[in-house]
Amino acid sequence: MIEQKSKVFMVFLSCCLGIFLLGGLYWLLSTPKESQVVPTFRNHQASKQSSEAKTVPQSSPEIKTSTTQTQPSSLSVEQTLRMFAESYINYESINERNLALLPLVTENYAKENVLKTPISSNLSSSGQVIAVFQDKNHSQKWLVQVEQAQEGTNLAYMLELELDEQEKISQMSCHLYKLAY
Repeated sequence: MIEQKSKVFMVFLSCCLGIFLLGGLYWLLSTPKESQVVPTFRNHQASKQSSEAKTVPQSSPEIKTSTTQTQPSSLSVEQTLRMFAESYINYESINERNLALLPLVTENYAKENVLKTPISSNLSSSGQVIAVFQDKNHSQKWLVQVEQAQEGTNLAYMLELELDEQEKISQMSCHLYKLAY
């Protein structure tokens, strides 16, 4: 009887282990490699003083941090992205934030995100832009790494931004990640 219970337990344990391993394998295979970004934290002052480009080691796509040694056209893009991110994370009210974002976004983005509709919320926030990254395979796709303090909660996330032909924000998605310390 004990031997039979041991066999049943071993079969059960083997099934659980198999399911666990298959789930992990499925997760590894289904995770798109090109969207994985390793966040790098830098002091805000150090990011302003940085004068060399850094590349995140990856096979594809390559993502580089933008710097002050860029071409004039991409500098204006970086300024637009930084202004958008600064306005998005630093505000005294939602209405203030939305009004600040309007000149930087497309008409379609403003409609989809209801930026022109007054909202009666006094939620405030402060934060900083840590780094700006460009996808080398898609010149209109960018990532902006930000840290934000909102109502006593510290957040860190990546803003995934896409620009249109006029260098206005046409799409955005947020990818929240947890701070280690």
